[in-house]
Amino acid sequence: MESNVQTFHIQGNAKNYITWRWTTWNDVICSCASNEIMKIDYERVETLSNLLQSFEIYCCQKQIGLTCFRFKVPHKDLQKELVKIGFYYAESAFVFFTKRLQRLVFKGAFMPLTRATPKDFSQISKIVETTFMFGRFHEDPFVDIKQAQKRYAYWTKQLEEKRNFWIYKKLDKVLCFAIFWQENDTVVLDLVGCQKGSGYLFFGFLESLLLSLQKRGIKNIRPFIVSAHNITAVQTYLSLGLQIQKSLLGFHKSRNLH
Repeated sequence: MESNVQTFHIQGNAKNYITWRWTTWNDVICSCASNEIMKIDYERVETLSNLLQSFEIYCCQKQIGLTCFRFKVPHKDLQKELVKIGFYYAESAFVFFTKRLQRLVFKGAFMPLTRATPKDFSQISKIVETTFMFGRFHEDPFVDIKQAQKRYAYWTKQLEEKRNFWIYKKLDKVLCFAIFWQENDTVVLDLVGCQKGSGYLFFGFLESLLLSLQKRGIKNIRPFIVSAHNITAVQTYLSLGLQIQKSLLGFHKSRNLH
């Protein structure tokens, strides 16, 4: 397959372009190729309209059945043009971050965290597949919830050899987990969750995770996305001192290629 991150522009107009990537982990949703628009640079609304229409033709030629796009709000011109070519609203989200992890003060009781072992991965995958109710596809009205859960489990499986998996377990049962990657003094959170019936542990687990990272010399939590509808998670991140960088709208386009 082609290089993952690519740019698309109308011939002779390189100043207006779309940056996009293949999303093989989303292919399970549509049983076909999928991609994600990362960014759109344009000068005028008229140019945006032509650019989006040309990109739509390109996606059909490439047999791309699903396109997703998250963008900062407010952005009404962009919303209008996306709707015109068949995109629909699918989700709302907040982007959280902190550049001052070392200055945050945590007062709760520390929960002992350990690295997940290969035998823990199946439990984590099960939690993701059966308990998560928020996210890009969980909130899409045209995606079956079982497909959304299956996609999350598939994505988690792909991360097993690429990310850090930290867990809290009791009697050999994984109750909470966090998936993240670290680069020098910065961490990016991919996914944090709890076993069904263990939601009461979420605050303490997240506080323990941040304290552990703080002790390891981590200074920054890079921007990561949380569903705006997951009120418990939003309130927890805010109460622990993380900040909202921006809000996003998520739009999807599903194509019948047959």
